[in-house]
Amino acid sequence: MNTLKQAIERAIAGGWRFKRLGERNWRIEVAKDGGEMLCVVEPESWVHETRSYYPINTIIFNHDFCRCLFKNEPDIDISETEGLSVWKPAWFVRIQELATSPDRIEYLQGYLDE
Repeated sequence: MNTLKQAIERAIAGGWRFKRLGERNWRIEVAKDGGEMLCVVEPESWVHETRSYYPINTIIFNHDFCRCLFKNEPDIDISETEGLSVWKPAWFVRIQELATSPDRIEYLQGYLDE
């Protein structure tokens, strides 16, 4: 769960504004099916709060999340033909790599460790 927390914190620092997480209490929780969920706690009054849950895949495949998470990376040359340059934004390439990765959490951890 620390990897997801780190990735979300880095995306928030990069400007991600999903549900104003930077201003609210949030945490990663284990769902009933064993998967992980993002829990956002929204105080409605001093005695009541609302909790909203979001599946982690909804978060990590969110384009704004990826733009903010991979914000500081330069564009990537994805050319497959010599002499031809095709450049894509890093977040676009990373989201594709993330989608095809057998272990998405391990992929994120590898990026966060760089």
